[in-house]
This record gives sequence, structure tokens and C-alpha cells, in this order.
Amino acid sequence: MAEIHRRIAARIRREPDVIAESRARLLQIIEREPPPADPVLREWLDLLVMAEPPQIADFLESGTPRARRLRSSSPLLWLGR
Repeated sequence: MAEIHRRIAARIRREPDVIAESRARLLQIIEREPPPADPVLREWLDLLVMAEPPQIADFLESGTPRARRLRSSSPLLWLGR
């Protein structure tokens, strides 16, 4: 896992409200794209809607195949700055 994902997870733990902003940003991206929405973006949106911030942070740091796959297209990279 890249260092950026560790930084993002740490920021989510410090500032859990960034998930709401991330959700809003992702919704804007999905709305700008022609339908149907990219399945990966929908999967990220489902995660951001259904999981609590600590769960999202844990997911970003996990080594599961799903986490590895989704990290490659993360809409949360802006949090790593």
C-alpha cells in the first residue's frame, strides 16, 4: 500500500467530516458523466454512503483484494495533500 493511502486514512481518522465532502465531490463527478455511471465510482459511492469514517480508514489500509482494486481509482486522493 502506498504511503498516500496511509496519510488519507490518518486524515479521515482526524477529520471524519471529510467523508461528507468526498461524497459530494464524487456525486458531482458521477453526475457530469454520461449514464451509466462507472461501476467503480458507484462502488466508491456505496462505500462512502454506507460505511462510517473509521471503517473507511481501515478499508483504505487493508490488504483485501477489493481494497487494493479500489485504491487504484480512489476519489479520496485529494485528502492526501
